[in-house]
Amino acid sequence: IDTTALVTTISGKPNNPTNATTASLAFAAGETSTYQCQLDGGSWAACTSPKDYTGLAAGSHTFGVKATDLAGNPEATPVSYTWTIDTTAPVTTASPVWGSYGSAQNVTLSANEQATIYYTTDGTTPSESSSIYSTPIPIAATTTLKFFAKDLARNSESVKTTVYNITHITKGDINEDNAVDLTDAVMAMQVLSGIT
Repeated sequence: IDTTALVTTISGKPNNPTNATTASLAFAAGETSTYQCQLDGGSWAACTSPKDYTGLAAGSHTFGVKATDLAGNPEATPVSYTWTIDTTAPVTTASPVWGSYGSAQNVTLSANEQATIYYTTDGTTPSESSSIYSTPIPIAATTTLKFFAKDLARNSESVKTTVYNITHITKGDINEDNAVDLTDAVMAMQVLSGIT
């Protein structure tokens, strides 16, 4: 007489989250058994380990399995595993936006989901070996900033490029030609006289 309770263990399972639309789930009950599997609340059907799935849609999925031993003892409670498929790349934005500025800027990078942001400030294309963003990036001179993000499911966005042109304007340099001269004085007089 065999009255031993069955406990199935799922040993092989996809990462959570993952960008893979396939899954292979391995399981065992510790003694010779037959199994039934279920995906996303569907019908239970006979299966063997590993149970493979292909063409899964993005979103949350739950796999269930239950065993019955050779003596006909069913597993009291099916075991399950839930994971999420994410196939969408993150989107990173820079603030302030690229352009010309009269003073140094601290550039903040942010992604629309939890992700790691890689960047360079020397014009080279960033990779996963590049600097990882954690605090605002100080830009004190004209700089080409390149960056991209990779999320927890390993989706990676395309590299983005922003150029910050820093023009340090000297006090009194009204026409911004990097020199304080008679032209600036004339322009100052015109302003004071209301001449456009």
